[in-house]
Amino acid sequence: MMEKKLDFSIPERDDHPANLGMSWKGSNLAPEVGRVGMLKSEPGFYYDQQGNQVSEAVARLVGFDVEANARIRFLKERKAQFDRELEEELRRTTQREAVVVAERGGYAVVEIGAGYFNTVDLDGKPINARPVTHEAAMRLFGMLAPEENPDVSEDA
Repeated sequence: MMEKKLDFSIPERDDHPANLGMSWKGSNLAPEVGRVGMLKSEPGFYYDQQGNQVSEAVARLVGFDVEANARIRFLKERKAQFDRELEEELRRTTQREAVVVAERGGYAVVEIGAGYFNTVDLDGKPINARPVTHEAAMRLFGMLAPEENPDVSEDA
């Protein structure tokens, strides 16, 4: 009688579940269930070898700690929700409407608060390296977009 050899090597394909962080378990007591897997990045969701989602009862049967994985999934979802709320709050508090003091020729001077100003281009990107006083911002603005004086005659 010839013994069957099992190949435990991980295939080199990038789309193989072993390379995607999949954890597989099977049961010797219930071989009809087959193998059940869980993505490590998605704890609490279990799949059969065909990629169909299976119930927690089946996952428990093959040896997954369903309660612990459900708790991990719950905490990950709460953390993601908290991160979204924190990002929204940060975005709301840091983005306020800029007050445009002067605008000409595609450039503008905007007040950013606390007596400081930026000279910005068409895209709203600051031209000056750091916020400056009103006088310095207006001086830079005057160099970038000089005033056109229609009263000056060309015969001079």
